[in-house]
This record gives sequence, structure tokens and C-alpha cells, in this order.
Amino acid sequence: VRAGGQEVATDDNGYYEIQVMAGRPVVEARAKGYRTKKRLVEVGKDSDIILDFFLTRERPKGIIIGSVYKSETMEPLFARVYIEGREHKVVNTNPNTGIFRVETEPGVYSVMVQYEAVSTPRSKISIEPGEIEVLTFYLPRPEKTKVPVVEPSFHPIYFDYGSAHYRYEYIDYLNQIADYLLKNQDKKIEIRGHTDSVGPEFRNLILSQHRAETVRDYLISSGVEPSRIYARGYGENYPVGDNRTLAGRELNRRVEFRILP
Repeated sequence: VRAGGQEVATDDNGYYEIQVMAGRPVVEARAKGYRTKKRLVEVGKDSDIILDFFLTRERPKGIIIGSVYKSETMEPLFARVYIEGREHKVVNTNPNTGIFRVETEPGVYSVMVQYEAVSTPRSKISIEPGEIEVLTFYLPRPEKTKVPVVEPSFHPIYFDYGSAHYRYEYIDYLNQIADYLLKNQDKKIEIRGHTDSVGPEFRNLILSQHRAETVRDYLISSGVEPSRIYARGYGENYPVGDNRTLAGRELNRRVEFRILP
């Protein structure tokens, strides 16, 4: 466990004690074979805080290998590949071979390839631990007379159980959203808060609203006008994962972003 420049090991029962200065330190817990977790906490002077971590085992990653070609000549294309699902990644193909390679967590993903103004339909794939998925795409010549305006797609951020505070790891990402809104003064954004199904439905509705408002407050503190940001909580009504599983509940504890027309 690491915090405030100090590092300690847990005892045989998993307990630890670490001394930090008053303030808002980031506490990090890590163990071999498990995923590292970080928490941003507020520590008062001469106060004690009980902070538990529940680490999940790392799973072997899957691999997506693909190639992109011009449909007319079969020449390799330098294109951009969008992969969305449990993880969200954007990669470029090799300009000489048209090939891309991505390591990703197991799960269900959609893959789309874009070259100039041409994009492929999204291909849905399922990646198992240690599996290699091979894809091939053929793109036609782009029509130069049509230049569609593509709005950015912001992926969700996720929350710990029962918490309305965003994780420290998302601060850089929230800064990117704030930067987009500051550069595009005509754009408005809706922040949608969600929860898993654990606990009373009314409490979850309130928690989802608090999650959305916490993110809204951060964007406002970054200089975005309050009138351009709408925060709304949807409670447990729109799950994207199976609430009967730990992994599904983790996916449901989220805040989503939608650029308004």
C-alpha cells in the first residue's frame, strides 16, 4: 500500500497502517497477480481513516489483430481503428502493411475502421482470455464531395460501490472533456449517472444523481459554463452489465457523456 510517499506491506491478515500528512492523498493498493486500485481520500489533522481495498485477479488479455485494405486495389491502408467495449482504444494501422494489433481485456467489443470520410459498420466480437481474434476490412475510395461532421464519442467513467466520487485515474480524461467544451462553445453536454441494483431503488436514484452532479461540478470548476452542462441520474434503470455478477455491477456503476444536438 502506498500513499503520501510512504509504502507499507499488509500483514498476514491483509491489514495495513500508514501515516500520511493531512490533505487529499492518493492511496494505492497493489499485489502481484491482481489489478492495482487507487483511491483519492480526504484526511483531516489527527484523524484516522479506515480504507478497504478489494483487489480483483488479473486475467490473461486477449489480442485483436486486423488488416485494412483498399477494396479496389487490395493495397494496405493507413486507417484509424476504434475499439469499444470493456476497454476503449483507438489505434492506427501500419501505413506499410495495413495491419494493427491490440491487447485488450476479455469481453464483448465493437470494432470500426475509418479512413478519411469512409468508415466500416461496427463489427461485434467476443474476446476470451488468451484468445487471438483476426479481422480483415476492405474500404472503398472515399467520396471527396461528402465530408460528414463526426461528433466525439466519450466513453463512460466508473465508480466504486456506494460512492459518488470519481476515481483519481479519470481526472486527465475529465480534463479532455472540459477542453473539448471550452474549444467548442456552441456545444452542450448531458451527464448521465447510473448505479447497480444493490440496495433500495430510491437510494440508487439519488446516488446516480450525485454521481452526475459530482462530474458536472468538476467540469464547471474547469471553466465550462454551468448552463451548458446537464446532470441527470437514472438510478438502476439502464444496466449495461449483469447485476447478478461482480463484473456486471462494476460496469453499471458509471457516468455517461452525451453531446447534445
